[in-house]
Amino acid sequence: MAYFIQDNCVACLKCRVECPAGAIRLTEDRPVIDEQLCISCGKCARVCKECAPIDLNAPPGPVQPHALIEMDCDVLVLGGGGAGMVAAARAAEKPGTRVIVVEKQRRTGGGAWYAADFKMYRSRWQMERNLPDVMEEELIRAMDATYWRLDPQLARSCFEATGRFFDWLCDTGDHVEDEFREGHYIFDGPGGPVVPVFKKMRHGAQGGTGKFVMDQMLSLCEKRGVTVLTGTAAQEFMSENGRVTGALCRDDGGLVRITCKECVLATGSWIENQRVLEQVDPKFARMKKVRSAHRSAAYTGDGLTLAEQAGAKLDPDSFCLRLMGPLFMPPHGTPYACFGAMMFDPSVIQVNEQGRRWVNEQMGSRGNFFGQAIPLRDQTNGVSFKIFDAGCVEQAVARSRSGEQAGPFPMPPLPEDWRADLDGALKEYDFAFKCADTIEALAEQCGIDPAALTATVEHYNALCDAGADTDFCKTADGLKPLRNGPFYALRCTMATDGAFGGVPVNARMQAMAADGGVIENLYVAGDFASGRFINQGGVKVQIINDLAWAFSSGFLAGEYAAESF
Repeated sequence: MAYFIQDNCVACLKCRVECPAGAIRLTEDRPVIDEQLCISCGKCARVCKECAPIDLNAPPGPVQPHALIEMDCDVLVLGGGGAGMVAAARAAEKPGTRVIVVEKQRRTGGGAWYAADFKMYRSRWQMERNLPDVMEEELIRAMDATYWRLDPQLARSCFEATGRFFDWLCDTGDHVEDEFREGHYIFDGPGGPVVPVFKKMRHGAQGGTGKFVMDQMLSLCEKRGVTVLTGTAAQEFMSENGRVTGALCRDDGGLVRITCKECVLATGSWIENQRVLEQVDPKFARMKKVRSAHRSAAYTGDGLTLAEQAGAKLDPDSFCLRLMGPLFMPPHGTPYACFGAMMFDPSVIQVNEQGRRWVNEQMGSRGNFFGQAIPLRDQTNGVSFKIFDAGCVEQAVARSRSGEQAGPFPMPPLPEDWRADLDGALKEYDFAFKCADTIEALAEQCGIDPAALTATVEHYNALCDAGADTDFCKTADGLKPLRNGPFYALRCTMATDGAFGGVPVNARMQAMAADGGVIENLYVAGDFASGRFINQGGVKVQIINDLAWAFSSGFLAGEYAAESF
């Protein structure tokens, strides 16, 4: 095999689309190159700039060493994800401000590149259209949900910053309002108020909201003369008299020493830090093949170490994983709508690797998207199989055509030729999606004891016939017997879409020091800034959604950093 896809693959599937030999196939972990089919054309390596498949037959490229590089700036931003790039663009708006961004990965954007939408409050766009001002109501709801264990002033500051950020984006970016008018919707949650949401209709690597905003930030940074160093990792802080004076960084060729007046720390998640994972959730940490929309080998929690070096206080109680599941998480950009239609359908049953039901399957369809993850953690390997039959598929088709929402999110409608969609998904994702004419044959394909699964299905059908789920209290509208073949199984696992918390901050996004004060010239933004999430008995409760926190915290950090000199 001439080419190999590296472990840091983000599954954008650009390589697969470009491959003229059809040599790239999908597995549960990532795309792989079939050595028998690969023609060594190198198109996969040229088209993918994120993980760059490597030529195994080529000699290693020479590393060009360099002498210690000295740089200086006014504001140093460590981390080029959603929070960091917004902070850099905002700080650089002040005339004469010199800003440097240091990013460990080969591109900017981080996890924000894949994110879908963000809520906003008290934006000019909202007020001009006489939409109701619901910020106070939403703020109280959010704080009530956390039992007021989080800093209400920090929460208020970030809520207010969402609208200011969007107005600033409209004023400084390119065609922002046009994009918003094209793709926005008004979110009306269960029993909640109407809130404007900036949302482009395409998600993930196809170009959703996060990627759109990240492209805007990169453009703004270029226009304002921000220096962006990719492929460069911060190693340690330099400090003097309790103030951060710069950072020692490393690129492919050697060391880069950057001095600064103010520093914004926005290095992102710690999801790949095994030590912290063990501390937060030992069961989750020991599971294999846990899927995440935003996992990257770069998310090793470097910012936690740097913050401690600077004298910041780490708050272990703030460490949170937002667990999800059971989910099938295909690589980004899957074209098959059937996954969305069946993932949250209440008529499926869920069984573990022993073939036994373990949960009320309606939890996800009732909007408790994260609640199932807690009991799933106790199942063998954190694995669940969603079992359904041809009747369930037809029911999902009918729901899709009527616009009924089966799960917590609006699902794309199934295509007219939904059978072709289903057949394509079965072929493409055969490592997780199975089909058989009988329950026994389906069990064998899944590695489940056929007798155990047959007994579970027969017992469940009897409950459906009686009209009462005395095992898990599923209501009558979700009780549908599984009798009409073919039968299907979708292997789902534990998942997470992020790891959060670590460094407490105040309402100005300043890092809190171990002595109870603040580190005046160190600002922390994004995922590991403590203050958005709280652990409520294993359930992670948030006061504001992912992109709203990333953009508002970065906006505030950049604004206050530039004001401080």
